[in-house]
Amino acid sequence: MPSLTLTITIAGGVVLLAALFLLKRLVRHPGGDALPQSIAQSIEQGAMTFLRSQYLVLTPVLVGIAVLLTLGLDWHSGAAFVFGGFCSIAAGYLGMRAATKANVRTAEAARQHGRRTALMVAFEGGSVMGFAVAGLGLLGMGSLAMLMHIGDGTSPAVLAQFGEIAASYAMGASSIALFARIGGGI
Repeated sequence: MPSLTLTITIAGGVVLLAALFLLKRLVRHPGGDALPQSIAQSIEQGAMTFLRSQYLVLTPVLVGIAVLLTLGLDWHSGAAFVFGGFCSIAAGYLGMRAATKANVRTAEAARQHGRRTALMVAFEGGSVMGFAVAGLGLLGMGSLAMLMHIGDGTSPAVLAQFGEIAASYAMGASSIALFARIGGGI
C-alpha cells in the first residue's frame, strides 16, 4: 500500500495533468474571425509580458526573503519558501495563459451557441487556474514530505521540522500570489 505522502504527490500530479488537459481542450474551441483573434493575441501578449515583468521584480524579493529564512531558521526553510514561490509562479502562468485564451473563445461561444455554451467555455478557462493551484500545492507539499521521509512512525522532532518547512513553502506560494494580486496581475 502506498504511503500517504506518495498518494498526495501522485494526486497533485494528476490534478496538474487535469489542468493541462483543460487548457489543451480550451484552445480547441473556436476563437472567431481574424479581427477578434488579432485583438485576443494582442491582449495575450500584453498580459504575458506584464506577468513576466512582474515575476522578474518579485523573484529577487523571493530570494531575499529566502536568505532571511535561511539565516533565521535553516536552509531547508529558505529552499521550501523558494519552491513554494516558484509553484505559485507556475500556477499564475497557467492561469493567465488560460484566461487570455478563454476570453475570445467565450465570446465566440456566446455568439455562435448562446449563454450556456459560453458559460462552459468560461468555466473551463477558470478551472485551469483552480486545478493548477490545487495540483501544484499537493505536488509541492507531497514532494517535501517525501524528501523528509514523513510517514508512520516519524519522530516528533522531524514532524516539527516539517511543520516549519511546510509553513515556509506555503508562505512562499502565498507571497507570490499576494504580490501578483496587488500588482493587478491575476
